[in-house]
Amino acid sequence: MIQNLLDASRLRAGESLKLEFEECNLDSLIQDVVEDLNFAYGERFVVVSDTALRSNCSRKEIRRVIENLAINAVKYGAANTPITLTLEQIETHISLTIHNEGNPISSEAQSILFQQFRRTISAEDQTGWGLGLFLAKRIIEAHQGTIEVESTEGKGTSFIVKLPKLTY
Repeated sequence: MIQNLLDASRLRAGESLKLEFEECNLDSLIQDVVEDLNFAYGERFVVVSDTALRSNCSRKEIRRVIENLAINAVKYGAANTPITLTLEQIETHISLTIHNEGNPISSEAQSILFQQFRRTISAEDQTGWGLGLFLAKRIIEAHQGTIEVESTEGKGTSFIVKLPKLTY
């Protein structure tokens, strides 16, 4: 949480995040994150992955994004339902979708999800400062990627991260 506050302060002051880029095997990174999350939250996480996908990324910061999205899926999704992390190549980029079942996020709430210090009404019972998704968006943008949310009744909620594919 302290790191989130420091990073948000840097961004507000017009500075950029300090990222160290390297070649990342995203499947391996996701497997590592899920292993840790399974220990903390039980065996709820399902990984569906193309194994040979690589990107140029800050491993630490992409891990931070995956953890944030997956923990949010636990906090705000339906209890005891699987949380699916799907990694695949789509045309010229890599797509990571983190999906959970449960009540949808309203379109009004979706409009503020990625703003700093803004929390939806459904998040008021949870701890947090409203920085996780703001920082996730900034981290993904620093990787020349995008992040978006899709949430509808009966289909659950998906956060979709798109990153450039490493080309050789």
